[in-house]
Amino acid sequence: MPAHEINLDPFKDDIVSWLNDDMSHQEIAERLANDHNIVYTNRTIRRRLKIWGLKKRDRVLETAALRLKIVTMFFMNFPNPIILRALN
Repeated sequence: MPAHEINLDPFKDDIVSWLNDDMSHQEIAERLANDHNIVYTNRTIRRRLKIWGLKKRDRVLETAALRLKIVTMFFMNFPNPIILRALN
């Protein structure tokens, strides 16, 4: 028997608004539970955002050490994919 499909479309505007307010997927799931009395996991929220073509950008604290590492790798002629992998 196929899994029950979860319909988050009625809450899309709220979810997008909360995402733009920099709420985490877990916070969005908790807010849905509190405001609308429905329970979804943060994984469900993440999957639905992907289907809708929305993505939450991870924010990274920019430090002097991070900038130095980027500059060093850049001037050592590392290709961008390798720099990205090293920074992740």
